[in-house]
Amino acid sequence: MKPFVWCPRCASALTDRPDGHRACPACDFVHWDNPVPVVAGIVETPAGVVLVQNRGWPSTWFGLVTSFLEKIEAPVDGIVREVKEELDLDAEPIAFIGLYPFAQANQIIMAWHLRADGPITPSDELAAFKVVPVQKLRPWPLATGEAVRDWLASRGAGRVTPSLKEGPCPASPRSSPASCSARWPSPAPPRRAHLPGLRRARRHGEGGGRRRQAHHPRRCRRQAG
Repeated sequence: MKPFVWCPRCASALTDRPDGHRACPACDFVHWDNPVPVVAGIVETPAGVVLVQNRGWPSTWFGLVTSFLEKIEAPVDGIVREVKEELDLDAEPIAFIGLYPFAQANQIIMAWHLRADGPITPSDELAAFKVVPVQKLRPWPLATGEAVRDWLASRGAGRVTPSLKEGPCPASPRSSPASCSARWPSPAPPRRAHLPGLRRARRHGEGGGRRRQAHHPRRCRRQAG
């Protein structure tokens, strides 16, 4: 999103503060530009992990199912909803993987491991999808790729070499708007953090004292990258 130019409260021109934020000289509005929360899902099926390609991406780019949150929506409910909307799968959350900053898009990504089974029906928002066997899955360098890396490591895969062939470009976020133990390996404990709201991840605990960014009337619903 482009930086605010005008105050959404009184329409005065915003000015730059020494701390790097933009503020209104006529009222107390400050554009904090807080990172936007995004949910992401490693959707595991009996055949492998589902990767998706959004419309407008190059044909070689695939990534995880991701979404911005709806109003008053729990993060884990948000990724379950998005998996249903994009793939028509009823996913079961298994474990929270971690929190991952995506500075290029000013986002903080919350990633889950989910399991699902059944036929996949992609939504109109997707150009393609593919199912990658877990043993062939490789992470990409940033953002959701870090969640893939940590999930693979939690399964005992050890050090995994990142791949540049899968995953969206870090600088190009998306724009516009019943498990069976015989088939599923037991998941290892998550390596990073517990569910948001229950305990804040220790390495991402700074900045809690800032006020929330005021709603901008021209802000539209976006899709995450």
